[in-house]
Amino acid sequence: MTRLGNLLGNLLQRPRRHGDAAYALLDQGFVSGVNFLIVVLLARGLSLESFGVFMIAQLLLLLCTTLQNAAIAQPHNILGAQRTGVEFARLTFVLGVLQFALGGVAALIAAIVGAVLLLNQATEYAAISFAMALTLIPWTTQEYLRRIFYTRGDARGAAGNDIVTYGLQLLGILIVVNGIGGIRATPANAIASLGLAACIGAAFGLYRLRRTLRGSFADLPERRSYGAFKSMCAESWRLSRWLVAQQSVTWLGGSAQGWLLAAILGPAAFGLYRAAYQVVNLLNPLRQAAMNFLPSRAARVFAERGRAGLERWHRDTALRLGIPFALCAVAIAIGAEPLAKIFYGRTVALPDARWLIGLGAVGYT
Repeated sequence: MTRLGNLLGNLLQRPRRHGDAAYALLDQGFVSGVNFLIVVLLARGLSLESFGVFMIAQLLLLLCTTLQNAAIAQPHNILGAQRTGVEFARLTFVLGVLQFALGGVAALIAAIVGAVLLLNQATEYAAISFAMALTLIPWTTQEYLRRIFYTRGDARGAAGNDIVTYGLQLLGILIVVNGIGGIRATPANAIASLGLAACIGAAFGLYRLRRTLRGSFADLPERRSYGAFKSMCAESWRLSRWLVAQQSVTWLGGSAQGWLLAAILGPAAFGLYRAAYQVVNLLNPLRQAAMNFLPSRAARVFAERGRAGLERWHRDTALRLGIPFALCAVAIAIGAEPLAKIFYGRTVALPDARWLIGLGAVGYT
């Protein structure tokens, strides 16, 4: 019993010894694990066509997240990591207004599309569009708040917020798939459950950040002067325009084939493709943890050590991350078909999945 107690104690204390990097990995492991389970549950619980429709809607949500990360979240990570006090509050306020506007515009577009679909008697797709409209603002708000935790170097706070948000998302999908309370298993209800969880997660994040944000925005020049607000936007845009371009190209390169598949062969074929590629997303915790943690860390290294120090840090980090990525990719490529059978059983047939999954795993690294 003593050895077991010591082992458990060491496991619980390990994140404290290794700092925020460990919490960032634990956080992203939980987020990616929940996202993975959600896709597997829906692949098993929906028809293949309905699953494909849900995945198309989720792809649009991820597009909004990608644009938000490039235009708002990553600039906040990089610029905010070098600021404290009022300067941090100014940046957070301006980017917060911009992210709310981005979410609002996206929600308005989704609502208009839903109205047009409803007028054309496409009631199922209209319901999905309206669910998207209700989901987009809380979805983007929660994502922005979790990035504020990372900018402050508080990966533990981000992990706590994500446990609440993504834990509720998983609970909501379980309710939808199992028809609890008479709720039907439809793509629209699945999207709505994600939105409700994001809304609760955003409220929880605001509560956790209340001490940081309380009083910080009361007397900012950006609240009184359009010129000051515009100046802060311009400073952020000088960085974010390159990130938006890079992320847009990356997203298009990773998603264009899916859009073509859905347009030419229909949602069912797209659902089959996403079910196969979902196995590759076992690599997602490593990749997303790096994307969440490393930008603000790199900004601090640059501020403390200059360009030469940043270049050395970059080389060391690339080497340390490259080896585990490569090993994991090889393992997934080798075990592609057995993994697919474990996840989906006979619900989703994936013939010759090893080639698609193997190439995807190698390309993902």
